[in-house]
Amino acid sequence: MNIALFASGRGSNVQAILDQTQPDHVPVQAQCLVCNDPDAPAIDLAKDYSLPCLVLPSKGISRSDWEAEVLAYLSQYEIDYIVLAGFMRLLSPNFIDHFKDRILNIHPSLLPKYPGTKSIEEAYDNQEKETGVTIFYVDAGVDTGRIIDQRRVKLDPDWSLADLEDQIHRVEHEMYTQVLIQLAQEGEDVNDR
Repeated sequence: MNIALFASGRGSNVQAILDQTQPDHVPVQAQCLVCNDPDAPAIDLAKDYSLPCLVLPSKGISRSDWEAEVLAYLSQYEIDYIVLAGFMRLLSPNFIDHFKDRILNIHPSLLPKYPGTKSIEEAYDNQEKETGVTIFYVDAGVDTGRIIDQRRVKLDPDWSLADLEDQIHRVEHEMYTQVLIQLAQEGEDVNDR
């Protein structure tokens, strides 16, 4: 299964996916990285892995022009899935329809609870007993797509916010590649865990 990674930041999920898909026996292969921030550390990760990378800043360009350039770039590859890994730009319904049910995203909460960019902090501030990680198909809403898999994280009352963030990221780094491999092998959603 060929994937295109999309990132905007440091790329910790990008690195986890690249690390875990290097062996030849893994049925998931990253073909390229698309990055909309020219200063993102994820670009250096792509270079380290000799992964082709399109750096196309999203500032100063219309969404439709940006997406047209990305689609032209992706046409060089036989992409089965787009994997959003810390990608901080909403995709248009037209772009999503082009890859219908083939764009995955990961979110640091048990959706539908705590959508948006402050989900870990909100769960911590609300003293939740548990939170987690969700992988889902992207639709035109914000964090509203059909859920593929969720993993729960029980909060230790002694944890700081940084402790919770670390635990969530550990789960994300294990989970994303596992779900991708299962999709490649079985072609269907995994069960809630």
